[in-house]
This record gives sequence, structure tokens and C-alpha cells, in this order.
Amino acid sequence: MNIFARISLSLSVVTVLAVVVGVPQRSLADGAEFKPPFIHQWVAPGGPQIASYNITKNELRYAGDSIGALNLKTGKLLWKRQGDSQTPDAGAFEGAKLYGEIQDYGIIADNAATGRRIWTLRVPLPINNSVMCVDNRKLFVELRTGYITALRASDHKVIWKVPLAPKGSKTKLNIDKIMAVGHQKLLVVASTLDFLHGAYTILCLSPSSGSVLWRMPVIPSIVSGIDRPLACVADAKNMYVEDANRDMKAFSLRDGTIEWRQSNTGFAPTIGGTQIVSLWNGRLIAFNSATGRKLWSVTLSKDTSEPWAAPTMRGSEIWVVGEDYLYCVASSGKLRWKWPVQADLEAAPIFVRDGFLLSVDGSLIKFHHGTPQGHAHEYTRSL
Repeated sequence: MNIFARISLSLSVVTVLAVVVGVPQRSLADGAEFKPPFIHQWVAPGGPQIASYNITKNELRYAGDSIGALNLKTGKLLWKRQGDSQTPDAGAFEGAKLYGEIQDYGIIADNAATGRRIWTLRVPLPINNSVMCVDNRKLFVELRTGYITALRASDHKVIWKVPLAPKGSKTKLNIDKIMAVGHQKLLVVASTLDFLHGAYTILCLSPSSGSVLWRMPVIPSIVSGIDRPLACVADAKNMYVEDANRDMKAFSLRDGTIEWRQSNTGFAPTIGGTQIVSLWNGRLIAFNSATGRKLWSVTLSKDTSEPWAAPTMRGSEIWVVGEDYLYCVASSGKLRWKWPVQADLEAAPIFVRDGFLLSVDGSLIKFHHGTPQGHAHEYTRSL
């Protein structure tokens, strides 16, 4: 039986098999070793393409090409909304609430457990309000081009509204990303609307008052004909920004000064402890987050055209999705294993208490650790 035939088993049959075999449950949260072979507990055919999510003990609440919730034990769909002007295509979660943009010019808050609409905020013009962040019961969003607004998450009351450009500037900025750091600082990446001479600006604001703590211009967004948004991540000390030349700068959250810069860093940076890891041409590269010093590099694939998702941290491990392989690398740079999935992987894994989720060929699949030998539902082949 080939791998696709195994996946095509009905949800009920797959669930029964997982129960009958009695696979020991291993928790990803307890630091236990987690390696192939993996088996699938359930398959959700036509599963959601997930842009953002929230995990409770037994539920996955998500937003993407649809919004809804799944039971993590069975894969059963608890509720779903898709394909209407009231359905956000991305969102931000806090507690049991989902916030998102709707097509007919507005922002909504839904109960993420039931799908019940809590409130709707209408705006008069199309806006870039799909870029949002929720933190400490405040929703940060671009309600008007060139401004960032803080709303009270419970009832969408405006707390403050701040222009992105300096006072007196005629430059119009558009928000590309918003990040909250420890309830203390709000980071905003904004770009000009002129795509021929575009440039990026980073702002650091106080989440409570909206006061601008510092503002730092970054290199032009278009370099050598490449128009690619900046990739950025942050920890408690620095914001790490990758530009279109694959160069990375570490900006101090204290005052915006550049702590270090490093060239040829790859793309899709991810923070793991004291390391920043990124990908380039089939290689995973690690840098010291305090100094920018290159620590190690490991080749995962010689196929440099292979599509990749951003690395995902699981404790001290780094999991990387290629086109049809899942890789696991230790924080020392040693390749622990690679698992041939024999299918198109479409996103980074989502770790849950007793396994992980993968989006494979349009289906969402939950995997467990290990399987007794000889069972036909094992989802792997020998390396």
C-alpha cells in the first residue's frame, strides 16, 4: 500500500487504528526524544491552510483560508466558516478570542471556541488591517493608512492613534508587521508606498501610550531588482532584521542602535535560545544572537531550489520542512534525522502535547511518535 493510499483511509478508520494499536503517548513538551518512525493518528482531508492558530489542551483554533476549530484527539471539525465576506483570512489570537479582517472593510472579534461573533468594527475605506497584533488585551492595527491604532480588545474602543512618519514628514508609510515584546514594547515594520524607491522604517513604541521610543530607517526594500519584505524576529534584547541582500542587523530594543551586522545570513530567521538560525541554498546556518558570530552550518539538501518553510524550534531541536523531507537538527548543528514524507509539505509543523501536525498535499495530518513493527498504517519508509 503506498503512502497516499494510507492517507486516504477514512478519518474514522484511522482513528480506530490508532486506538487499537495502543501507541504510547509521548509529550513534545516534556523534552523526550522524538524521532521517526511516526504514525498518523488522524487525517483531515481538505484541511485548512493555517496562517495563525491558538492551541488549547484539546483544540486547535485557526485562521487561514477559513476559520474554525478542530478536536486535537480525533481531528473532528468543531466549527468552520469559509468563503463569505464576514470570514477573515488571517487573524490574531488572545485567550478564547480571534481577531481578524473581513472583506467588506472591517475588523471582527470572534469567540474562537464557538465561532460566535463578539463585535464588528466597520471602516469607511479599504485598509491594510490584516496586519495586526493582540497583546495584554489591546489590539494593534492599521485602521488608517499611515497610522497605527490601539483598540481595547473587549469592545474596540480607541485607546490611542499614532502616525508612523515623523511630524512634518510627507512620507506615507504602510504597516508590514507588528510585534509585541513582553508587554513592554511594540515593534512596527513599515514601508513607503512607492515601490520604485521603497524603504523600510522600524518603530519602537510604548504599548500603553503609543509614544514613539525610537525610529530607525532601514535600507531600501528593493535591491538589485529584488522586492522582498524584510524578515524580522525579536527577543527580550534585540530585534533582528534581514534585508533583501540577505544581510542581518541586530537593533537594540533599548534605543535602536545597531548591536551587530552579519552578511549572507540566509532567510526566514528563527530564534532559539542564544542562537538565530536561518536557511540558504539548502543549508541551515546558526549565529550567536548576542554577537552575530557564525556558529555552524549544516547542509540539509543539495537541491537549492527546494522550497522551505521557516525553521521551527522544539526545545533544543530545530525542525525544518523541505519539499518532501522533514529534518531535525540539534542546537550543536548535528543533523539528527531526516524523514522522507514522499509528499508536498506546505508549512512548518505545529507541535501539540502528544504529537505534531503537518499540512501535506492539502490535508492536515496529526502524527504520533513511534509504532510497533509490521503495522500497515506506519507513515514512513526506511532511510
